[in-house]
Amino acid sequence: MESAMPNHVKPRAAAPAGPRSFFVSGLRSFFVSGLVALTTLAGCAASESGVADDPGPPAVDAGPVRVDFSYRPLWAGVSVVEVIGGFGRTSDWKQPLLKLAAQPDGSFAGTATLPRGAYAYLFAVHGDVHGATPQSTRHYSVDPAAPVVVFCPSAAPTYSSTDLSMGHFTDVMVGANPCSQLVVPKAQNPAQQTLSGRVTYDGGPAPG
Repeated sequence: MESAMPNHVKPRAAAPAGPRSFFVSGLRSFFVSGLVALTTLAGCAASESGVADDPGPPAVDAGPVRVDFSYRPLWAGVSVVEVIGGFGRTSDWKQPLLKLAAQPDGSFAGTATLPRGAYAYLFAVHGDVHGATPQSTRHYSVDPAAPVVVFCPSAAPTYSSTDLSMGHFTDVMVGANPCSQLVVPKAQNPAQQTLSGRVTYDGGPAPG
């Protein structure tokens, strides 16, 4: 049985959407659309920059490395410069690794290929106008361009069991005449930065 609605009660009509409702609805739509757009742009940027597909650090080449040697004699009459050292060969310290070629500027230079590692070496310098026999006089020299020196091994021609490089107070350096050390590959020199400016002290130019 249906109940009749009294005549004096009228159903309430839906309130028309006012300006505030339209504003809130539009703001919500704008926010959602903007969030979707930003997410899409971020994904595209990551893909284009390669971040998402980063392959990691490059593989290290463990093969032989080309090494350049050079030497400039400090005296006249030098005819031959050789590189001798401990390079993992049976002829170490007996036969030269490399004979350097004379250059127009008076220096000697050459190139060798070596596996990665650390090597002690010297330059065997032949010839000296002030020697007793100028052509056959031979000197051994460290590499002035090498920043590191190490103790020469007993097989090196400059080794001496009686040398006391640290003086008579200790014998820990017996036979330790210096040899240059070559590290393959050579470390890259850090980039140098030039700074300029003015030093001030207490609001004015610094003295000195």
